Amino acid sequence: MTNREHFQELVIRKLGEFAELNYLETWQAIRGNRLAAGVLLIFSGSQDDHNQVYVHLIKRSRRVTQGGDISCPGGMLNPRLDKMLAFFIRCGIFPVMDVAARQWAKKRGADTFTLISLFLANALRETWEEIGLRPWNIKFIGPLPPYSLYTFQRTIFPVVGWATHPWKAKPSREVEKILKVPLTTFFETSNYTHFLVTSQGDQAYRLELPAFVILDEEGQKEILWGATFNIIMKFLQVVFGFSLPAIPENAIFHRVLTQEYMKGNRYL
Repeated sequence: MTNREHFQELVIRKLGEFAELNYLETWQAIRGNRLAAGVLLIFSGSQDDHNQVYVHLIKRSRRVTQGGDISCPGGMLNPRLDKMLAFFIRCGIFPVMDVAARQWAKKRGADTFTLISLFLANALRETWEEIGLRPWNIKFIGPLPPYSLYTFQRTIFPVVGWATHPWKAKPSREVEKILKVPLTTFFETSNYTHFLVTSQGDQAYRLELPAFVILDEEGQKEILWGATFNIIMKFLQVVFGFSLPAIPENAIFHRVLTQEYMKGNRYL
C-alpha cells in the first residue's frame, strides 16, 4: 500500500479521470421518482504507520431502517439547507475541497460540479450529525458513481473524503458503532464471502450476494454487503484496478430481513 500522501494523490487523479461518473444523468432520471442521499466514504491515515490507510464505516442502529447494516455515514438530501452549504463550498467560503480534486470536478461541467458540491454538503452535514466528525476536518478527494438501492426507492451519491486530523467519535442514536477498517484487508481474498439474504412478509425474496467480513476491535464479525459493499468495490476497481476475487462455495453467511429492518424501531 502506498503512503498516505501518494494515496490521496492517486485517488484524486483516478477519480478525476474516471469518465463514467453519471451524476447529472442519474439526477435527471430520478427526480420525482426516487429519494436522493449523499454518503461520505472516509479514509484516514495511521498515527504510527505512515503507510497504513483506514476506511471508517458505521453500523446502523435498530432505530433506523436497514438496522445492523454496515454503511458509510450520510443520509437524505435536505434541498434547501444543502444547496446553501453547497454554494459556500463552490465559492470557497467553506474550503473543504482539495485544490486538485476541485479542478477535476469543475472539468466535468458546471451542472455536474454543482451536483458534486450539493451531495458533498449533504454528506458532510449528515456525517457530523451521525458520528461527530466536523466538516472542516474533511478534505474532499473525489466523487464516485451513484448507486440505486434494490429494496428502497433511494439513490446514493457517494463522495470520498480524507480525515485530516484525529477526532473523537460521537455516535448518534442512529449509529450502533463505528468501524475502523485497514484498507489492506480489502485486498485479502479470504475476507470475502457469499451472503444469503431472505426476507419475510408478503413480498418475500431470496438473494445470494458477495460480501466482505470485517472484524471489529473486539474480534466480532460484521458483514459488509449491499450498497456500501458495491460502492467500496467500485472505489477499489477505479483506483487500484482491483476486482472481486473468486469466493469459495462453502463461505456463506445468512441473514433474514425482518419488518423491523425495513422500517426501523424508533422506540428503542
